[in-house]
Amino acid sequence: MTRLLARIAPGMSEICPLSELPWTEYVYICGADDDAINPAWEQWAASRQPIHRCQIQLRSR
Repeated sequence: MTRLLARIAPGMSEICPLSELPWTEYVYICGADDDAINPAWEQWAASRQPIHRCQIQLRSR
């Protein structure tokens, strides 16, 4: 099934033309009421990344 989806999606087989990715600042965004991933775990995982990051948590209305 995964191989079929990869063939259907044209962007899945593209090769990045860059030899390295440019330096950018990263922003880590998570949802406060995320049902799929625990927001506490998301923040913990983001804090372990060796890159500069700003953590933003979006709250639902």
